[in-house]
Amino acid sequence: HKKFFQLSGEDGTQLAYLTQGGDGVISVTANIAPKLVSKMHNCWFQGNFEEAMSINKKLSYINDLLFVESNPCPVKYAAHLLGMCNYEIRLPLTKINKESEIKIKEEIKKLSLSFSLS
Repeated sequence: HKKFFQLSGEDGTQLAYLTQGGDGVISVTANIAPKLVSKMHNCWFQGNFEEAMSINKKLSYINDLLFVESNPCPVKYAAHLLGMCNYEIRLPLTKINKESEIKIKEEIKKLSLSFSLS
């Protein structure tokens, strides 16, 4: 067991980080796509590199979208779409623009993301 774990803080480079010996990620994307992020990491550590790369490619656009405006506003909107929370933002933050909302909604649908407490 390691005493020190190296974690990436950047969703867009998390797989590349693993290839360089990293241990994991502190992820924004995992808040709305936990199964995909977890599966990508599991595939990597099980040596299924092709599947890990395939999942990473699937996640690449949502990774970008969640940082298209000030964090945490895009992920808050995505979580709202999934029924996880209300879309309430306090100043100095503001809601994301309509164009970003549409792109996030479309990508969530494309990835078939959902939320369930069961």
